[in-house]
Amino acid sequence: MNDLQTAHEQPTNALTSFSPAKTFVKRAGLEAAAKLAAKLGDVTRLRKAVAEKLETEAEFAAHVQAKFPKGAPQGHKRNIEARDARSGASSSPDDYAVEFTLADYCREYGFAARMVRRWYPLLDDAVREAETQMKGGGRHERRAAN
Repeated sequence: MNDLQTAHEQPTNALTSFSPAKTFVKRAGLEAAAKLAAKLGDVTRLRKAVAEKLETEAEFAAHVQAKFPKGAPQGHKRNIEARDARSGASSSPDDYAVEFTLADYCREYGFAARMVRRWYPLLDDAVREAETQMKGGGRHERRAAN
């Protein structure tokens, strides 16, 4: 069992230690690094960037699955605490709960829900390794050998 599956099985740890807001920027940086490495023909750096990008996508997918255990299209209650303007007392959070869907959540961090759902298989180490091999240098190694 890999670390991502363990994090998925323990949603309280996964939700507190993971920062979904950083995922979009980190993923974009790794994507740019992979493109540059491919352009330069640096297979080692290409493979490393692809592996890290896939790991980042898998972490976000595990986070989303923990947050939305029933998946799309169901949402979950996102409690918004409201205070009475006069007394400053906190009202019941259920009075101000907002339905927050998987699509809304993913969009908030710059991703389409459909894209994130495509990352779910990356939670499996074997799938992630196969994707790394496929995207991380298979074609470039052939070119370098010629």
